[in-house]
Amino acid sequence: NLDNENACNSDISVVQGADGKEMKGDSYATEVDEALKMLHIMVKDSAATSDEDWSFSTTPLNDFGKTIDDILLAFIRWSMVDNYHDNPEDGNSCTLIGGINHPPSETEKINVSKAFRRLTAYQHWMQSVSPDLQDPPLTFQSIKSTLSIFSLHISHDECERLVWFVNLGKTDLANLKSQS
Repeated sequence: NLDNENACNSDISVVQGADGKEMKGDSYATEVDEALKMLHIMVKDSAATSDEDWSFSTTPLNDFGKTIDDILLAFIRWSMVDNYHDNPEDGNSCTLIGGINHPPSETEKINVSKAFRRLTAYQHWMQSVSPDLQDPPLTFQSIKSTLSIFSLHISHDECERLVWFVNLGKTDLANLKSQS
């Protein structure tokens, strides 16, 4: 079905953009507060010059005690990860694949444009699946029974990074199939 194909292509686009790219002309900040202000301006400018919905109306912020600033800060922090893979001078070195999420050092900057590109991909994905998230509305209560089906685990790796994973062997697949 075409809707499933479009949703799948949208999901693929979000995942492919997960690493982000450094691009010529990107805007940078040296402090998280400065980056947040810059990202707010980018979102406001995009909302003013396009018909895109930047209200995050399908994101269940209230259920988790979060705000739009929390979403923006998550994308800012994500854009910072790439800078800190190997920085032995300040002890932020990790031999494992992936970056380390630490505040920028005095010589490093936060790529706010990269955060905005990732945020835009997220926003496009949320809009593409918005009918599924609005009827019935996405809330913690609406997903609680489905979450209980999965064997979710959280741990930390050798670099003190959060690792979130699903134990598929302990996932209740029969119950999952009955919910679709």
